[in-house]
Amino acid sequence: MIDYLKELAVLAAILYILVKLKIVRLNSFTGKSVKTTTKLSTSFKKINGIQYNDFLLKKDHNYVLHYDVELEEGSLDLLLRGKGKTSCSSNR
Repeated sequence: MIDYLKELAVLAAILYILVKLKIVRLNSFTGKSVKTTTKLSTSFKKINGIQYNDFLLKKDHNYVLHYDVELEEGSLDLLLRGKGKTSCSSNR
């Protein structure tokens, strides 16, 4: 049991150092996200990290994406992918 705690303490110390050196980033979100089968509504006061939202779309159909973005600082990358390939990208 003591060996387990020592190993856990060493891993925690390594993680702390990696976060402080900005080699590893931990995600933090302050906001809400509501997803239905046809709609995603997301609002954040603060987001630090990556958020993925998956949708299954029907083949040979057209879809329209509406979004409004207000940023006080930083940037937002919106990436749309299909079958592992990037099909559209937007950076704000």
